[in-house]
Amino acid sequence: MTTAAPEQNRPDRHTAPGEINLDFIPQDWALTPLREKRAYTPGWTSTPFSVDQIRNELEEGRATGVGLISGQWSNEGGLVWVDIDGPDAIPVLEERAGGPLNAIFPNTLTISSGKEGRQRMLYSVPNSKIGLIPDKATIKIGVPSFEILFRSRQGALMGAHPETEGYYTTTHGGFEFAKNPPELPEWLYNEIQKAFPINKYRKPVTSGICTQSVNLTYEEGSTYHQEESIAEARIYLDHLSIERSADYEEWLAVGMCLHQIDDHLIEDWIAWSEKAPNFENGVCEQKWRSFERVPGGPSPEGSRGLHSLRAKAKEDGYIELGNYVVESPETLVKKAQEFFSDKSERMGEHDVTEQILESIIGFPDRSMRNEIEERKKRERRPKNPPSSELAEYATEMVIQCGWRFDPRYEVFMFYQQNKGVWRREEYKHEYKHFIQDLFVRERIPLPGGFNNTLLNDVVSLTQAYISHTYWDDDDDRLAFTNGVLEVSSGEFLEHSPEHYITWGLDFDYDPYASPGPIIDWLLRTQYGDTDRVQVLRAWLKSCLVGQGHEIQRFLELIGPGGRGKSTFANLCCALVGARNYASTTLNQLEQSRFEVASIKGKRLTLINDSERYGGSAQIFKALTGGDNLRFEEKNKNVGEPFVYTGMVMVCANEPIQTTDNTSGLTRRRLTVEFNRSLYNKNSEAKEMIKVDNGIVKGLWKDCIPGLVNWVLQMTDDEMRQYLLDTYEMVPSLKRVRNEIMLNSNNLVEWLQSEAVLDEKAVTPVGKKIPAAKDAQERYCNSNFHLYASYASYCEDTGSKPVGQKRFIALLLDCTKNQLGRDTVTGFTKFGKPYLKGIALRNSDQKFKNAPTVLPENRHQEANGQASEGELGEDRKAS
Repeated sequence: MTTAAPEQNRPDRHTAPGEINLDFIPQDWALTPLREKRAYTPGWTSTPFSVDQIRNELEEGRATGVGLISGQWSNEGGLVWVDIDGPDAIPVLEERAGGPLNAIFPNTLTISSGKEGRQRMLYSVPNSKIGLIPDKATIKIGVPSFEILFRSRQGALMGAHPETEGYYTTTHGGFEFAKNPPELPEWLYNEIQKAFPINKYRKPVTSGICTQSVNLTYEEGSTYHQEESIAEARIYLDHLSIERSADYEEWLAVGMCLHQIDDHLIEDWIAWSEKAPNFENGVCEQKWRSFERVPGGPSPEGSRGLHSLRAKAKEDGYIELGNYVVESPETLVKKAQEFFSDKSERMGEHDVTEQILESIIGFPDRSMRNEIEERKKRERRPKNPPSSELAEYATEMVIQCGWRFDPRYEVFMFYQQNKGVWRREEYKHEYKHFIQDLFVRERIPLPGGFNNTLLNDVVSLTQAYISHTYWDDDDDRLAFTNGVLEVSSGEFLEHSPEHYITWGLDFDYDPYASPGPIIDWLLRTQYGDTDRVQVLRAWLKSCLVGQGHEIQRFLELIGPGGRGKSTFANLCCALVGARNYASTTLNQLEQSRFEVASIKGKRLTLINDSERYGGSAQIFKALTGGDNLRFEEKNKNVGEPFVYTGMVMVCANEPIQTTDNTSGLTRRRLTVEFNRSLYNKNSEAKEMIKVDNGIVKGLWKDCIPGLVNWVLQMTDDEMRQYLLDTYEMVPSLKRVRNEIMLNSNNLVEWLQSEAVLDEKAVTPVGKKIPAAKDAQERYCNSNFHLYASYASYCEDTGSKPVGQKRFIALLLDCTKNQLGRDTVTGFTKFGKPYLKGIALRNSDQKFKNAPTVLPENRHQEANGQASEGELGEDRKAS
């Protein structure tokens, strides 16, 4: 909104007490009728009156005054009332602004009720500063008897007052300021900022969106925004007086405004200029080329543009109320005269009436009337049966086709007859599309057709009829494509939906099939160690029977690239089937709350790139430990917690690195090395097995049924021994475990290097106290106190120590649960912690040659533990 001050020669337009002169009021103001200074119409804050509506209220005796609603009613800015409600406010205002009252407030429209020291001044707030005004009705800045009225407030302009002779304009505040009120003083902006330093009540600065109306706006500079500006400019140009085109200065100003908006408007300028009696061809084009476009878009600040064109149009009768264009009476009369003067032919009474109505109120044309008739015909179509009847009708077919609904996890299940298993929906809305297919193909009576709402109703209603909560994933039954095998009895059964099995293998059962070269390949990867191959065999069987929640072990395959890790992982995936395994990463598993839901019901979860994760792996431990897991799918309600019964396998080039040094992860870990080179040259490598888009490929694809036979020949007892008593059955894997403990746990590494186990030793835990600069140690008593020794060792080796309390708990857990030494215990004396059964190697000469915590030589192996050096020799011999 423009904020120019009134010209000096502008005539004064004052009202006497109680006088009402509606000619003084601008046509685009948001008004409300008053009765005894109060607004009385319902919803007046959002439903402003025009001048003509106010006049009608006055003539019918319902109103005694007129009020102006403050706020933002257009895209140009807003209006605020500055209300001084008593003489005690004046000295405070003068002190804050640093001047007398008539100097700190620019002259503007000022209304008084006649009471001492009371007046209300009108100021504008440009659109660029709307964000500085709190989005409130009444704004107070801590001055007594002073407030600023903004949203949903009104101030009386003229009319009666219940206690005085009526409202009137002050000497220097007449309606000559009404058209372009001056902007709110800058010092008031600063005072508002001090009173409202936070943005709780601040309205965000927007472009094209009004506080009390709704507009469509587009990004500034976009094609749509430019088209909107062009269309708006043409509306303003259409409302300009023809006299302006004859005046050179006005004609030139209009051309500059149009040039600032867009080059396409030159034709509109020429067409408008042609109406002038002094029009000359070619002059418009010449002047257009001489114009300069300044930065700032269609409405640059301080230059001519769309806003200038709008102001000229308003001067010539253009009215905009709440973004609705209102033609002035003079304009309507002129258009009517032009309409009738153009009609030279004689028209019938019906044609005249119809065309006039079409021109004035938009009476529908013939095509629109035809469309209305079509709509009426559609409304007279026969109605469909109720959704409940359709649901009952469709339920029988749905059940016969093999659909069920599991309400616990909000998922539809479908029975695959060729596999004998129930599967989840393959994609979202699969069941809904099936219902739609029934409507189309099964001739369900729908005389009125159907829409998406009807489909959703039938889908929701049929859920109750097909709900089923029991699913039997018995680990003694394996579903093949040609039947179901009972593992314990060897009996082979036919498929039946009553088995309610939710997973199955993707191939036929053949009791005479051979595993081919797979077993020889496994022996080669494990240096011919049959015990280690039996561990892998037990693992394969556990994937089939699904007892992960009981076994609580995860298989960790480590080794360099090209040594068979991925081949064995692909072998496991091909064994359980493409739909029965999930692939993820530790980072995704721990960070995404929806990832756990994707592995529910899977027989195998494959985790890759685990060595790159450095978190606590809490979800991973719950997954492998038989704990309850949260089931949550995106855009669905949270389902019931579940226990994962499948197996978890980790493939990486090096062991998992986490921040968890407790025994929780160590006891679940089953590490097998794949570090033997299988080919002399890389060119000799072949693709043995791979699952690609649900299809098993590779040289071993026909050996999978034989592999199942070999795996199932192992008894359940043997499987549990190799997976739970692994280090007793396969001593070489214990050495691998010790290596991993040393490489992944700085506490075990410190024990191996600095501590010894002695049942009679008692050692204080101590504190981490820095030693003197000239001392030979980093921390005081690091040769005698456990925690000082541990902290010094960690800093020397570049690792991060834990706190003292955490150190004591981890040390006791490590010695008892990870190393199997029950002799280490803790106690306190005079409030200081001590540990019995452990000593520091440098604390006494007698501990210098004591054995390490973990075995590392043949002498220690003679006591029942294999040495680390033997591992390489065993591999060479095999």
